[in-house]
Amino acid sequence: MRVSVYEFLDSDSANTRLTASKRLKTLLGWKLAMALGLNLWALVPYYWLQHHPFFPVTIMPTIIADEWISFNEAAVWLYLSLFLLMPVAPMQMVSPDDTRRYALGVAGMSLLADLVFFLWPTTVLRPNPQMSNIVYQNLTHLVSPNNACPSLHAAMAVFSALCYEQIAPHMRDRQLWRLGLWIWALGIIYATLATKEHVALDVAAGSLLGLIAYLAAFRAKLFAVPMIRKGR
Repeated sequence: MRVSVYEFLDSDSANTRLTASKRLKTLLGWKLAMALGLNLWALVPYYWLQHHPFFPVTIMPTIIADEWISFNEAAVWLYLSLFLLMPVAPMQMVSPDDTRRYALGVAGMSLLADLVFFLWPTTVLRPNPQMSNIVYQNLTHLVSPNNACPSLHAAMAVFSALCYEQIAPHMRDRQLWRLGLWIWALGIIYATLATKEHVALDVAAGSLLGLIAYLAAFRAKLFAVPMIRKGR
């Protein structure tokens, strides 16, 4: 029986043999091209809609959860660490099918969020303290508070942590990695509230969006019935 390269990479036995560095190098060109394409797909319309709303902009209301979390400009470092969390899972994927599903999940999530931003522009009221953190100052100068709900920051944090499940069976210390990534993702969600870039309702909507995108992208694998492959 002849087995193609992609069938081999999709197999559990192949995945368990690969070290982290080999997993990173597998399909590296495609992964880098995918990262570039997804960033352009997500960020270009996002920033354009921030500065060109088509309808009246709604100020998102705060709830009691927003009062519990006080403003902390130092949380900007944790907020920005999302861009380190995002590539963890896709860069360790070796299956072309998994990387395609990941790309479709991110693209679909961004498209749905952009439709919401277009039809229902939202914003948040930022605090105006005497800022000493230059990173936070630059963030507020570069990024408008518009496109608040759903929070794509929360959506990507949840989606990225969930995508780890696609590589977890082939990782050493998988439980430790899982715990660490979820603590990281929850820390990023906290930071979106502590920096007052979003309110709790934005974060709740974004987290739900991330979960839906993951289930939609990987539903065939999550609910698949194991089958025995037969070859000739």
